[in-house]
Amino acid sequence: PRPGRHQVYLLARSPSALIIADRRGDFGSRTGPGLIPTGIIDLGTGPSRMAVERFEVDGEELLLGFVTSFDSRDLYVVDLDRGELLSVAAGLSGPFDFLIDKARRRIYLVDYHTSVISFIDLEPMFGCLEGNLAIDDECTPTVLGTIGVPNALEGLR
Repeated sequence: PRPGRHQVYLLARSPSALIIADRRGDFGSRTGPGLIPTGIIDLGTGPSRMAVERFEVDGEELLLGFVTSFDSRDLYVVDLDRGELLSVAAGLSGPFDFLIDKARRRIYLVDYHTSVISFIDLEPMFGCLEGNLAIDDECTPTVLGTIGVPNALEGLR
């Protein structure tokens, strides 16, 4: 994702983490290629999907990783350049697949457990990163609303 860098991002279930590694060698050959772990970021149980996106924050380009964790029902936001967890949208019903709307700073998330699409607002997190929120304001992504009528999977039988 960055020119001149050879980083690879791997989701692991055991340990439940995002592993950042440097790629070395030619992966087209069977001799010599390798991954050298450079960072491990703990995530909730069962990390499922990840997307990487660049965002401009105060004139600096941030490379962010967005990870859904199906089992712990969370959405994690990771600063991939610094190798640190930025924020967690916790307590979602069953996040699985998602789409990042970079222009609106939102995420549209398929909620598997209740069969709805949730709209996640990233502005509170970016407000904290840009220093635009008061100290007691919440810096985590928030659910703006949903499309569909929540219906648990068990009720669909």
